[in-house]
Amino acid sequence: MSKMRVGDIGNVLSAFVEHNILPKATGAQKFFTAFAAAALADQSTTLAEVYRPMLEMIGVLHGDFLDISKLQEYAHSAFTKTGKFQYMGIIFGPDDVDAMVEVAERYAE
Repeated sequence: MSKMRVGDIGNVLSAFVEHNILPKATGAQKFFTAFAAAALADQSTTLAEVYRPMLEMIGVLHGDFLDISKLQEYAHSAFTKTGKFQYMGIIFGPDDVDAMVEVAERYAE
């Protein structure tokens, strides 16, 4: 099981957005994506605590560690059922999940 500390969510999100999402964005998309990512990264630990019971129930949070492999598995399962989706004009798909996991693995313990 690859795992990372909950406290590293913000770092993972920031790096993922900077290197994988912002290059796809243009104009206002780029600004609002960067803005939203910064706000989410800043509040990521708080959000994880709010959703702790659910994250523990589905088996992706163990103490202060997120199960990266299980999160990847769930995300791929969802994309298999739904296909890619567009959000704020940017198309997201399974490759984005893998890119985020690659970033998360840098923080894995």
